[in-house]
Formats: sequence, structure tokens, C-alpha cells
Amino acid sequence: GCTSLLPGFPIASEALDENFLAFDGDPNTHWASLDPDAAPGEAWVGIHFESGQQVQCVSIMPAPECYLCDLQIDLWNGSDWVTQGRFPSLHPGHWDMLHLWPALEPGMIWRIVNEASTINPWTIL
Repeated sequence: GCTSLLPGFPIASEALDENFLAFDGDPNTHWASLDPDAAPGEAWVGIHFESGQQVQCVSIMPAPECYLCDLQIDLWNGSDWVTQGRFPSLHPGHWDMLHLWPALEPGMIWRIVNEASTINPWTIL
């Protein structure tokens, strides 16, 4: 399962001191985008690893008020973001395990992106 935390530093579509809260595993804290009306693909949060990491699964808890919880996972290839997996209809307020089969190629910079427009800031617990 998704049990190993990989070392890296958080990155996001907006430079916020709170970016790490998307990765602390605490459902009482959260990361939220600044834009309450983000178009699909505009709001994202990710991790920059010190070396290439092979991602096999991601545990994520969308905020309870998320009404369209469609996400994608992207890998930075050095010049552009490349989608590695899409995950429609996640469960707001509950942990979802996103399994990537086959395991993705090693990469240093990964992100989770909203695939739906938002009416509130996009939030990851």
C-alpha cells in the first residue's frame, strides 16, 4: 500500500508557506489554492524530490466540500508536465489510494492537479 513517505520539498501553483500541509498526513491541516475560481489544471500541489523516485501510489484526502474531485498526477520531464494517471470521482473527506500500474518511471518533480473548475479554493487535507 501507500505506506512510505518519500523525502522531498513541497511545491505548488502558488508559493505558500503552507504547501507542506498537503503532505503532513494530518486531516486537521490542509493546503488550499489561493484562487477560488481555478480553472481545470490551474491549481496544483506537488513534491520535488532530491533524486528520481518511482511513484506507485498516492494517498490523498480531498476536502469534504469538494464537489468535483477529479485529479490527475503529472511528472515534469524537464520541459513540460506529462500526465501519468487520471483519477475521477474521488471521495471528499475520505482517504483514497491512487494506484499507478504499472509503476511510473522515476522522476524528481511530481504534482497532483485539479481536473475540474472550482468555486472555492481547491483544498487537499
